[in-house]
Amino acid sequence: TKQNKLKVFKMGLKDFSNVSRSNSDEGDNKERLQAPADFDGPVTNRRCTDILFALLLLVMWIAMTAVGVYSWNHGDHRAVLYPMDWSGNICGTNFGERDMTDFPKLVYINILGGVCVKELITVETISLESNFNCSLFDSDNLKINAKLDNFRIDRSIALTENKTKQIESIQMGLKGKNFSDEGDNKGRLQAPADFDGPVANRRCTDILFALLLLVMWVAMTAVGVHSWNHGNYRVVLYPMDWAGNTCGTNFGERDMTDFPKLVYINNLFGGVCVKECPKIDDLVDTSSFITYGGVFQGPDATLPNDFVEVGNYTDIEGVRYCTDDKQNGSVNCPTNPNISYFSKGVSQGKGYAYYALDTIEVLGVRCIANPKALEKLDELIFTLDDNPLVDLNSLNEIRSVWNNLYGDIYEARYPIMLFGALAAMLVGFVYAQLLRVQFLLGIMIWGSILGSIGIIIGCGVYAFMIANKWSEADPQEQGNNAIFAAKICAYVLWGIGGTITVITIFLRKQIMLSMACVRAACRALSDMPTMIFFPVIQVIGLAAFMLIWLVYAVHLASTGEITKTQLPTTVDISVRTYVFDDFTKKCGWYLIFCFFWTVAFIAAMGEIVIAMTVSKWYFTRDKSRLGIFTIFASIIEATRYHIGTAAFGSFIIAVVQMIRAMVSRLQKKARELNNKVGEALLCCCQCLLWCFEKFIKFMNKNAYIQTAIFGTPFCRSAREAFSLIVRNAGKVASISYVSALVLFVGRIFISSLTTGGAYVYMDHYIGGKLYSTAGPCAVIFFYVFYVGGMFLDIFDMSTSTILQCFVADEEMFDGDENYAEGDLRKWLDDFEEEEKRIVAGK
Repeated sequence: TKQNKLKVFKMGLKDFSNVSRSNSDEGDNKERLQAPADFDGPVTNRRCTDILFALLLLVMWIAMTAVGVYSWNHGDHRAVLYPMDWSGNICGTNFGERDMTDFPKLVYINILGGVCVKELITVETISLESNFNCSLFDSDNLKINAKLDNFRIDRSIALTENKTKQIESIQMGLKGKNFSDEGDNKGRLQAPADFDGPVANRRCTDILFALLLLVMWVAMTAVGVHSWNHGNYRVVLYPMDWAGNTCGTNFGERDMTDFPKLVYINNLFGGVCVKECPKIDDLVDTSSFITYGGVFQGPDATLPNDFVEVGNYTDIEGVRYCTDDKQNGSVNCPTNPNISYFSKGVSQGKGYAYYALDTIEVLGVRCIANPKALEKLDELIFTLDDNPLVDLNSLNEIRSVWNNLYGDIYEARYPIMLFGALAAMLVGFVYAQLLRVQFLLGIMIWGSILGSIGIIIGCGVYAFMIANKWSEADPQEQGNNAIFAAKICAYVLWGIGGTITVITIFLRKQIMLSMACVRAACRALSDMPTMIFFPVIQVIGLAAFMLIWLVYAVHLASTGEITKTQLPTTVDISVRTYVFDDFTKKCGWYLIFCFFWTVAFIAAMGEIVIAMTVSKWYFTRDKSRLGIFTIFASIIEATRYHIGTAAFGSFIIAVVQMIRAMVSRLQKKARELNNKVGEALLCCCQCLLWCFEKFIKFMNKNAYIQTAIFGTPFCRSAREAFSLIVRNAGKVASISYVSALVLFVGRIFISSLTTGGAYVYMDHYIGGKLYSTAGPCAVIFFYVFYVGGMFLDIFDMSTSTILQCFVADEEMFDGDENYAEGDLRKWLDDFEEEEKRIVAGK
């Protein structure tokens, strides 16, 4: 070592690094600088570094230049360098409403407002000679807009303390111009100079989020390709037996290609693969069993041994067989039906064997018990009257209900599709026409409001009567705390009813406005009937996405590993389940997020299209120019310019829904751990997130309406919509209440009428083939409730758009310039007349 060190010191610095690398340990040079082999000063053969950021810098400069060119073409530097008077004219230029080229200088009248003058002169007084013609401008706050005619500013110059000389009078010539205080128009919508309905010259909005949406779909496709290459859809779509084999495939320990169907052995989803679903004429044979190991039959069996062909489960780990060897005491599947149900093999439907029952084929690959076979089995086995341990009817009730429901739905599949789709749309269209009838709409809305108040107050009276009955009872059966709580409940209900009554009285005019908006929305739907069929386009788009998404999800779900799971029974049996690694779980969460975002995006595009169509209708004076093709023009414009805005708003909703999904998973974990405190906290979080999601959806809807009218990006639209809502809170609250009421009544009306017609049809034509018409009728009711909701969602969006257009119309225009027609115009005129009377009274 000493020799090596001496050798190092004798060498020049040039070769020091090479020697040190070869003669010292790895720890000596750890984290030390290492000279290159040909080091002779700063490196000469260089290469470009961090090219990406150099390109980003260049892109930034190009974008800055583009902004500058746009500003050069659309701006005027004089608007910044020269002063601006109170009316927006640039002194010394012709930039503005008036040419002020000869008046280059500004004299301030107040803190911010001033007038253009030719020369600066010491001003002693400013006198205003004006004629005021007061008229109502803001219908909400009774603000007054002063219309100044022959407006003249006289400037006086003080020559002496007691003598004043008039030297100049500037004629402003602003006759007929509307003026208002600064506070009157603060925050109010201002109509563009050439406003004539929704903006025609649009531009693309929120492009970044449109690109992010595209990136999301590309990444989802990458996950799908990975899942396609590493998964097998048959594992998910085909049933899996208790041993982990996939019926109808060779995926598993045994080849089950010739056994494509599954017969369930227990109610814990354990089953065996069979060639065909068992068909038994006598419905049930209690001496024949289908087991984990195959078919077992006692001496009294009435079925042939090959009544069902079961796959080969010989020597598979965990296989269980039935025996009935009474001599050796090995009896786990006795053929005596009086005791077999409680035997170790059957174990009340939780064992490794079950009776041979007639089955129904479901989805082509699963065999479920025939409800009639279950009823007969119930008659053959001990019931509650004979054995207090079990009521077989109650144990099989759920299975029987679902089996009956499936059979009836399959038999009535064509009436369900007929009434669920076509009839629902027809009845929905008729309902929209009925809403145009003034007295029907008034009866429905006022009757519902008064009925709600009556129900609340009536419940309070009932609670108070119950409390008095309890207190007067002798002997008193209820405690004082219960009596006190009942009285408090009565007082609270009376308070709520009284509060709603007072609010209804004060908002009666807003409710009338809401009814006018509802009728206007009905007129818009009648003038542009193709809007009714717009959900069909949304459904097609959603179906296309769902088809691709389900393919990806199914293949991803098949990439897990099959593991053995012990069943929670007294019998030692097991089934096979899937376990996923962390990467697959993350991909699954990502697919869920893609689902949330895309579904919300499709809904957002629909809202923008409807808002654009209805706003065009409102701001068009000649309604004959609109028709069936207006909706298609709106679809093209929304797709071309506002995909980014829809992606922005739907992204926020998707994030909130994703958080809610994660909280739901945590809630499930808390329930599994029996953590009551955690469950309560997570439940509160879920409730708050639900409320926040509703608020975001409400704000998004109104932001989309602003985008539809003015073509603004999402953030600006949301800000303007929020300000508009705050300034018109009473109107928005009342119409939200009335619209929700109309929608609920409409859904019930459409669902009830359609379901009633379906019941009459099925009872007359196919009633004898059904176990009960209740199941198909229930399916039709909920299906129509959803389909009717899709139709009425258009109605809801149309009503909200009408309201926002009306409020914007009221703020931007005055008098005959308003676009309001019909009931809306009448409401506006009546309201203005009332305000004039109030002001005149003052």
